[in-house]
Amino acid sequence: MTPSPLASIVEDIEVEVVVRLAEREMSLAEILALAPGSTIIFEQTPDDVLSVEIDSRPIARARPVERSGRLGVRLEAPTLLGDRRSDRPSTPSSPAST
Repeated sequence: MTPSPLASIVEDIEVEVVVRLAEREMSLAEILALAPGSTIIFEQTPDDVLSVEIDSRPIARARPVERSGRLGVRLEAPTLLGDRRSDRPSTPSSPAST
């Protein structure tokens, strides 16, 4: 099947991909007490999976990896975008009859 011109345009749009390492809530007093050398402890462990996000929405789960001295992630769970693509019908669906 030949991709539509719109699909070709949309697939070239760049988006920011964020990998969320950890998060926690802190009081303003705790934040104001931070100084160089302070350590913030999180509930996550180094073995926990990370959330891969676009526009603050999780799209995949991943684990950190190192390749050629660079930090990366290896996807572990199917991406939501991949799931959506596989769920799309290959032909337009007909309207439901009433």
